[in-house]
Order: sequence, then structure tokens, then C-alpha cells
Amino acid sequence: MNFDWSTATQAIAAVATFFVALAAWRIAARAHETDRGGFLAEMRKYWESLSNEWATVLLFRNGADFYYSAATAEERERVRDLIDRVNGGLEITEWSEIINEETPTVRRVTKFFAYAGDALLRGDWTLDEAYSLFGPDVARHYETLLWLSHRRPVRPPGVKDPNLSEWEDSVDQLVEFNFYDEQEVLLLLAFLLRGEQCRRGDTYPHFVVSLAKDVRSMSGLLSVLLTRVSRTRGRRRPVRRLRAALRRVENPTIESAYLRDDDPLIEAGDQYLFKPRLRSLKWTQRRIERVREGAGLRV
Repeated sequence: MNFDWSTATQAIAAVATFFVALAAWRIAARAHETDRGGFLAEMRKYWESLSNEWATVLLFRNGADFYYSAATAEERERVRDLIDRVNGGLEITEWSEIINEETPTVRRVTKFFAYAGDALLRGDWTLDEAYSLFGPDVARHYETLLWLSHRRPVRPPGVKDPNLSEWEDSVDQLVEFNFYDEQEVLLLLAFLLRGEQCRRGDTYPHFVVSLAKDVRSMSGLLSVLLTRVSRTRGRRRPVRRLRAALRRVENPTIESAYLRDDDPLIEAGDQYLFKPRLRSLKWTQRRIERVREGAGLRV
């Protein structure tokens, strides 16, 4: 029997090619992890440098006495003075100057969050990593992120209340109104961060319910936006994962709302939101009771 050196050589070459490819993959993976670690470190550093400006943005939208802002007493007094001046009947040119002076602060914060959202949509970091950096301290303020996206005004549309202040009439001019791609990225980031907070049970149960309803009412728009940004950025896998994350927001787990609160502020009529696929509402209600009694951990 003659030994086929040609076949053996091909086999050896194939094995060698496999190990070379494996080594190259490992080197690329290590380089990717190094790059990712550097990216996360830079994001943390930049975010910490913007902490004071973020605190000020929260005051602009929510008022100088807003409890959940880490602004200093001096900054609160400065913003309070701005609001009082605008509410004091300034001419349009005068309060426009005030708004123009504060706009760069809002833009710096907006551009950072837009970059963070863009990186999330490109797959440069994961939703888990983004939430680990921003945490509930940002996710709880998703309405402010929506305001920065020019999607949620301070005053609800159609409201005509003569007692509302001049500041509320003018503050929406602090945010950019025609950077449409940026607005869409901010909108998605706001809902994704808030959704991750709710998924972890990192907020009050009634907020889990409220977000699930909000996302269900906007599911068509959010799906279209995810498709558009996927095509724009040429990345599909991260967007598929994010689409799944939004679906989880629409269908929250029982544990996210009922595991940590003895008396969650959830109406019985809203329990349908927690019904898993292929399960009945009665099954869901029984499961809720078991979780509340501490008898179960997961659906």
C-alpha cells in the first residue's frame, strides 16, 4: 500500500491553517478586549467630568429645588436666579440671551449621551456595560433624556395653563430641535436604560408597569428606529440584541415587580403585562402570589 504524501501534506496544511487562524482569533480577541477596556475607561472618565453639568441639566428641566440632582447649593441658587429672572417678565431678547448662554452646557451633555447611544447601537459596548456606568442615577431620569432628544417637552402638548411659568415656555429652546439622527439615538438610549433598570427590579414596581405600557404604545416607532439606525451604522447583531431587550420591557418578569415589594402599587387589571407566552392570566396571578409569598424565584 503506497502512502499518499499529497493527501498527508494537504491534511497537515489544513491543520496548520486551523491553528494559525485560531491563534489569530485569540490575538484579535485579546486586542478587542484591550480596546474595549480602554473605551470603558474613557467613557467613565468623560462621564465623571460631566457630572456637574448633568446635575445642572436636571435643574433646568425639573426646577432649582429638584431633589434628585447632585447640584451644589451655589448652582441651585444660580439656576433659581435664572428662572426667577425669566419669570419676572423679561423681554424676549433678554431671556433669549439667558437661554443662549446656557445652551453649551446642555449640548455637551446631549452630545455625550448621543455618543454613548451610538456606541451601544454599533456594539462598541453592551447594554449591561452602559447600565453599569450610568446606573439608576441616570435611568431614573429617562424623561430628561427624552427631553434632550426633543421628544418630550417640559409642558405636555396642548396644555394651556395660565399659571405655568415663562421658564416652562422657554426652557425647551435649550435643546436642539433638528438633529434627527441624534434625537433618535437619544430616544432609544433613554428607553433601553430605563428598561434595563426595570428588568433588574432596580426601581419601584409601578414604574415597571408604566414603562411596559409606554413601550407597548411606541413599539412600532421603536422598531422602525432600530431598523433605521441598524442600516445607517451597518451593524445588525447589536440591534437584534437591543430589539430583544425592548421586547423584554414590554413583557416584564413577575420578579421585577413583585419580588422586592410587599405591597406593590400595581392594579389587578395590569397583571396581564406579566403574563408569559403560552400561559393563562390565572396562571400568572397564581405565580404572582407564589412569588409574593417567597415560594418562587423565576417564571
